[in-house]
Amino acid sequence: MPICLPSFAGVAQPASGGAFNQFSVSFDGSNDSLDLGTPFQSTFTSAFSISLWYKQDSATGTRALFGSRKGGDDAVNAYIDANTVNMWYESNNRRSLGGFAQTSDTNWHHFCVTVQQNSTSVNAKLYLDGVYRKLNAAGCVMADYTNTANLLIGARNYVSYPPDSYFSGLIDEVGIFSTALSDGGISIDADAGGVIHDIYNDGVPTTMPTDNLVSYYRMGDGTGDTESSGGAPANGDSIGTIVDQVGSNNGTQGTAANRPTFSSTVPS
Repeated sequence: MPICLPSFAGVAQPASGGAFNQFSVSFDGSNDSLDLGTPFQSTFTSAFSISLWYKQDSATGTRALFGSRKGGDDAVNAYIDANTVNMWYESNNRRSLGGFAQTSDTNWHHFCVTVQQNSTSVNAKLYLDGVYRKLNAAGCVMADYTNTANLLIGARNYVSYPPDSYFSGLIDEVGIFSTALSDGGISIDADAGGVIHDIYNDGVPTTMPTDNLVSYYRMGDGTGDTESSGGAPANGDSIGTIVDQVGSNNGTQGTAANRPTFSSTVPS
């Protein structure tokens, strides 16, 4: 079988000149979120990965990086609870859930999770700042996953209940892939190789690899990203649109709830 190597051509350039990454999105921890307009149902029924950058304002409470849950079952959630970073994947009421200890701080961090079927188990591998930190495994079947709750950034969404677990801080450069990204075959607590290493890029975001990239939200630096008045993003202004830069959702927008704002603080 031929080996497909990832392409590292950039899929989007900054909204205007200057450095590659000028903006992130600030969430207030009270009721801010970004609704991506889709539950990613077809993506989450087979191997996938999610990559993003985050910077906390607060080290208390439960704070979702992203989340979607049908109700009592089927869910895709990543959240920080006190000093633990957690990932929860659930299909047909069978749950893969676990996390790793992290010293809470207000620094920028890169979080990545890869999820894939492994015989009768679903394996979720969690990475922080380019290091493989945790393996979650549970006996469930990804093909059974069904969920109509749109995926939120900065909160956890439900089909029949209001969102909760609002994030307090900044989130940037969110990529969703329809494959388990390569890490070089490392062991837990080792530095990742492969695509995960290249995305982390020693702590500085760079152009996102395009192979198997389903959706990419630049959080202020994407083509079509605007403030609420329709102008170009500016520090402190409320968000109008965050546009998916690739894939089947290309040109659609993430809908901001309760006015999260653009921030000129970015990973560097």
